[in-house]
Amino acid sequence: MSYQVQPSTLRFLWADTPAAEADIIIVGFPFDGTTSYRAGTRFGPNALREGSWTLEVYSPHLDRSLTGMKIADVGDLPLPPTGSERVTQMIYEYCSTQVKAGKKLAGIGGEHSVSYGLIKACFDKYPDLQVFHFDAHADLREDWMGERWSHASIIKRVLDFLPPNRLTQYGIRSGTQDEFTWMRANNTLVENRDELIHRMKNANAPIFITFDLDFYDPAYFPGTGTPEPGGGSPHEIFSIFNEIKNDINLVGFDALELAPQFDSSNVSGVLAAKTLRELLLLF
Repeated sequence: MSYQVQPSTLRFLWADTPAAEADIIIVGFPFDGTTSYRAGTRFGPNALREGSWTLEVYSPHLDRSLTGMKIADVGDLPLPPTGSERVTQMIYEYCSTQVKAGKKLAGIGGEHSVSYGLIKACFDKYPDLQVFHFDAHADLREDWMGERWSHASIIKRVLDFLPPNRLTQYGIRSGTQDEFTWMRANNTLVENRDELIHRMKNANAPIFITFDLDFYDPAYFPGTGTPEPGGGSPHEIFSIFNEIKNDINLVGFDALELAPQFDSSNVSGVLAAKTLRELLLLF
């Protein structure tokens, strides 16, 4: 079954290439049906788009510009408010169609559970895919209150098909003791910036980046449903991206968990948009 996106009245910067002609597809997944604390990430895609209009297409961090890149912001996939397994299947089917058509995907959310469909679609095309997970939370629970497709279980579900040695997790500062024991035993948890850069530069494989925006400390990014003090800074992320920009084969990414109602200034939306711009420039 094919699903039709709903064009938004907003778009990300000047991502106005017709979808059929685009190399990169930006698509929103406005879903927060399994949120475990504060809901509202379904409003994230358009808040990110709105925030992008404060930005330039040029990134001084990477010394690169979006000018000339063929990017289409196609709008949002219409998703039901509940039914996470059905939502996951809808996202997977849409993303599979785009990947098979040769497109690179940039997903905007929405809660973190929407990642599964993007990652699985990329894995189907690139069986040697490596996933780099930026987040405050481990997301390795088998379920959350009986929900296996919860945003607290997304990486656990990805590991149903992805070998642990193809997963790297960075920024994690919240989780159960069992989750941290598993990460350390399987060497997925990286706590050192230089080690992260080394792994990314030496992946020698297609890469998917799943970027939960609560990676950032709430001082920089209060607009999220699950804020976790002690996080990273924008400068840290942008400097990491600058280090790896010439050395990775990025085939897809997502930027998730923006809940704009918790930040009336929409500074969080602007930072989300800037993070998206930098990720796009890694293609």
